[in-house]
Amino acid sequence: MVRALTPEQLARVQREMEGPRRAFKAVETSYGDSVLNLVVASGYLAKQIGNPRMSRYLERHHPEILAEFKAIVATSSLDEVGAVAVQ
Repeated sequence: MVRALTPEQLARVQREMEGPRRAFKAVETSYGDSVLNLVVASGYLAKQIGNPRMSRYLERHHPEILAEFKAIVATSSLDEVGAVAVQ
């Protein structure tokens, strides 16, 4: 047998859901700006590591940074491909 919620229980559930609802809305609002920043930064990094002199310098002096830059570019490229496929 399924019991219905009392008005007090329903009001309590609604109050408890307000916090997560506000947090979700905040994330949803900032998501577009975050994606734009990622696309711009990824494009810049792709251009920098595409420059042979820059790439050689990073490979010689900062290989760990070059690896991270490549991972960022690869990940954001996959995200863009996935976004196009979903549309």
